[in-house]
Amino acid sequence: MEEISGEENAKFVGCTVRIFVEEVSPKASANSKSEIRNPKSLQLRGRTPCNRIVVFDGPPRLVGTEVDVEVKASSPLTLFASLVSEA
Repeated sequence: MEEISGEENAKFVGCTVRIFVEEVSPKASANSKSEIRNPKSLQLRGRTPCNRIVVFDGPPRLVGTEVDVEVKASSPLTLFASLVSEA
């Protein structure tokens, strides 16, 4: 199952997708070092329209909005992206 998910997620690498930003990533919240480095940019988590999880760095004020991100890498469970535009 993970192999198929990984192959499907890999198809998104290099693409720009619109996502709904759900929250500050729980891993970022647990790791206060990222807040010390840059309190204006944290790891955020969102979802694509097809329900894939996406993580990227951005300002916490984006939670609850839609943004465009470019997918840079993937794993079977997650797409890793960078912010293209803000809402």
